[in-house]
Amino acid sequence: MPDRDLVLQADAVHFAYAPVHGFRRSPARRGTDVLHSVDVTLRRGESLGIMGPNGSGKTTLLRVLAGVLTPREGRVRATHRPILLALGPALRGRLPVRDNIVLGLTALGLSRSRARSHVDDVLAFAELNEHAGKQLQALSSGMHARLQFSIATVIRPDILLLDELLSVGDAAFRRKSAERIDALRDAASAFVLVSHDHAAVQRLCDRAMLLRAGSVVYDGPVTDLPEQA
Repeated sequence: MPDRDLVLQADAVHFAYAPVHGFRRSPARRGTDVLHSVDVTLRRGESLGIMGPNGSGKTTLLRVLAGVLTPREGRVRATHRPILLALGPALRGRLPVRDNIVLGLTALGLSRSRARSHVDDVLAFAELNEHAGKQLQALSSGMHARLQFSIATVIRPDILLLDELLSVGDAAFRRKSAERIDALRDAASAFVLVSHDHAAVQRLCDRAMLLRAGSVVYDGPVTDLPEQA
């Protein structure tokens, strides 16, 4: 990338899912189009909010930017590997909470030794110290959500991609989690957020992108983002 401030760029990304056979679905040359010639350019210090109705391609685009999915056409370039943080790491209901933290952190790319070193911090942030030895399936849905958020936000990536990580737990925990999101965003060279929350995108991002049916219909200052986004 000749532009030294350019940290993430997607050029004319096109993505399609193959027709579903049984329970399997995979990228293919023929199938359901999800993204149509989408361009994304992020420079150092920029924060981008991606919005759109369900099925517009928001999460698919985020996964393409992260390298989780390979576009049918177009390419993605980045100065550092973009890291996608999302709720729902591969946890196991019958394992103790402490073991699930290690499992979740290794799924995010940490070594087992590094993962174990973060267990106490995750328990403290999730307010689950007294439940460390319980099976995950014994936790309430609120406890489970706090645990997932706390695991997902351990990593401090240079290029940070977030998928709906904002509304977790009660009011006090939401305030605490918002502060953590702010710190992650401020430490990153570039920040991308997928959200349905117009106010959150306005608060956290300086640019906004609006997708409809896999195409970009708006890309510009967040202050000009249509209210119906």
